[in-house]
Order: sequence, then structure tokens, then C-alpha cells
Amino acid sequence: MSTESIVIRYFEALCGQDGAAMRALFAEDGVIDDYVGRHHVGGAAIEAFINQVVKRKLRIVSEIVHEGQRATAVAEIAYADGRVTLVRWIFQIADGKIAHVGNTAVKQFPEAWKRSAALEMQSA
Repeated sequence: MSTESIVIRYFEALCGQDGAAMRALFAEDGVIDDYVGRHHVGGAAIEAFINQVVKRKLRIVSEIVHEGQRATAVAEIAYADGRVTLVRWIFQIADGKIAHVGNTAVKQFPEAWKRSAALEMQSA
């Protein structure tokens, strides 16, 4: 599976609140560091975390920039209460699995990264 496919599947699992699908994308000792400072280590913790995430609409607004084992993407998250947050994800991928992903809220990102058309995903 290509790096871009892995990243897109990550966002699909996130928006679908599909912990099992997310767990399958990660190395068994994989890690998610979320943008509010929580640290989720291992398949069981990642699956539990994703199963409880708040429903959201997500628009990938940047290209998925990748080189070697590292990939970056920026997306807008729109929550049911009307809040919108711009978030940058940084992925470390090894042997076709996500080893680590960290994300942080950002105010802006490089113009050169912008997608010509955003990829939109939404919780059911």
C-alpha cells in the first residue's frame, strides 16, 4: 500500500470511528500523540481511542507530502458544535504500517501544499 493510501485510510478510519480499521494500519507498538496532548500506545489503546472520538467532518486541505518514511497532511476538522480547527498530522511509516502519528493545531500551512480540491470525509 502506498504512503498516500495509508494516510487516506487513516483519515477514513478516524472519521468512521472505526477502531479496528485504524488498529490494522498501525504497527502493534504504534503510537498516536493527539493534539490535546494525549499519548496512545499499542493496538488496543489506539482502537479504544478511535472508537470514542467525537463525530466530525474532515477536509484534507493540503497535499499529502511524503518523503521516505515520513508524511504530512493538513486538514480542517469541523465539529458538530460548529468549531473548526486546522490540524497538521505528521506520520512515521515503516514496513507499510504507521509507527507514529502526531498532530497539532496550526494557524496556517505553506501555500505550496494546498490541494486543488479538498478531500472530504464525515462521521456517520
